[in-house]
Amino acid sequence: MLSTGGASEVLAFAFAGATAKARQHAASLLSVPGIDDSDRACVLAASVLADYFDARYVDALLVARRAVELAESGGTEAARLLAAVVHALALANATDLE
Repeated sequence: MLSTGGASEVLAFAFAGATAKARQHAASLLSVPGIDDSDRACVLAASVLADYFDARYVDALLVARRAVELAESGGTEAARLLAAVVHALALANATDLE
């Protein structure tokens, strides 16, 4: 299990404008053996913001959908909420994808 700081670290990088570092940090956190679905969903959801900030809307939408799936399959309430919020954000740009 990850410390609660995992997703917040990814968010901090994204909000600081270090979006590539945010994605890289998320990838390294997701490779930790034994990470549970709730932590995985939070890290994925946090990484969606890096994609969103870089206008990588297709990537953001795909990752957000995966975060929602993981969060809904046994994640904590906080994981479900974070995943739902970033999914809604990604969906807001779905019209830009058509």
